[in-house]
Amino acid sequence: MIADHIINLRQALKTDNTQRAAFEAAWLAHAVVDGLTPAHHYPLDDKIEELWGKPHHERVTIKDKNYIKGNNRRDTFAKNWEYWGAGGVFTAHFMFEWGVASVIAPEKFDTSGPSDDDIARLERDGFEAVFMAAVHKIDRMKMYDEFGKQGWTRSLADKTKKVLVPEIISLVCLAWYEAARGVTDTAR
Repeated sequence: MIADHIINLRQALKTDNTQRAAFEAAWLAHAVVDGLTPAHHYPLDDKIEELWGKPHHERVTIKDKNYIKGNNRRDTFAKNWEYWGAGGVFTAHFMFEWGVASVIAPEKFDTSGPSDDDIARLERDGFEAVFMAAVHKIDRMKMYDEFGKQGWTRSLADKTKKVLVPEIISLVCLAWYEAARGVTDTAR
């Protein structure tokens, strides 16, 4: 998905289609952010398929997207609680992302962004390799596991401000740079 958005953004920039470029830049950023966010490292799609008995993309009605029908009343309640209840799969995901937003809202990240070394690595290894290295770096921090055990802690807030968000900012910039460098040799 990220590679597709990079290609689409590059094409929009080449044809000077600013509306399409804005759309692709936004969705590219969204895909990069989701890919680096620890809550998205949890196999939510697998859990949704397990609880609903079908993949996310097959749930088309509002009711079907928000209500799990079990085999009986007890099963229905248990599955919905496992998803929506206190500590439920979706509730935990939402609360983690809410926590990240709350931690970073008052912050300034003026010094965040890719370094010359990051750009050189991108140009040498390509965006996918740089992105996957960042995913593994964030995943090794086990932030979502820590959140699941203790909720939001000072340690988690510090990791978010000092490591997670600067890494996200850097990778979004690198993704945009990757798209732009295919448009002109002087993208830098």
